[in-house]
Amino acid sequence: MISSGPLPVDLHARLLTAEHSTFRAWGVRAAGNMERIDASLHPMIAAMAADPATEVRLQVAIAVAKI
Repeated sequence: MISSGPLPVDLHARLLTAEHSTFRAWGVRAAGNMERIDASLHPMIAAMAADPATEVRLQVAIAVAKI
């Protein structure tokens, strides 16, 4: 779904708040790949810069330049 276009906002929010870090990282990566995301997701992604999982923080660092 990520490579086929924008994700539905509710699905994207669920990825960003998933318990497993791999799903959170993919949610951030999807945001970076889309370049433009729903404004309601911006604060969620910004807060993820402090995520305990390194793979999530890495995706935030990559995505922030694209969003």
